Amino acid sequence: MLNVAILIIPEGCAFGSFELLNLHHYMDSIQTNSINRRLLSLLETEIGTNGLDFKYIEAYVILITYVLRKMGVTKTECKQFINSFADCTNELRVQMSPNVCNQILGTQQRAHLLKLQEFISNS
Repeated sequence: MLNVAILIIPEGCAFGSFELLNLHHYMDSIQTNSINRRLLSLLETEIGTNGLDFKYIEAYVILITYVLRKMGVTKTECKQFINSFADCTNELRVQMSPNVCNQILGTQQRAHLLKLQEFISNS
């Protein structure tokens, strides 16, 4: 779990190959079918997105943000969290090849984060 925290800490934005390798193996070890289908359906319905896959880190960011918002965390704080994550992943995309990034982040990350931003704005 430490590897996930390293990836989403905005001040860190440092992506060592060891941490990314561990993160990728961790994400690969999680099977989407082990995620409760009702939770997946709830998130997709509430956020307004399709194809959410817990094989990729943005699904966890969506889940965390959704729970934070439901707990009463302000829209501003939620958007700051999302923007910090997006900034870090954008930096990662600059540092690594698109193929490696897509294996770690997936190909729908930006679209999912846009939907999450819309959800926050409308909640």
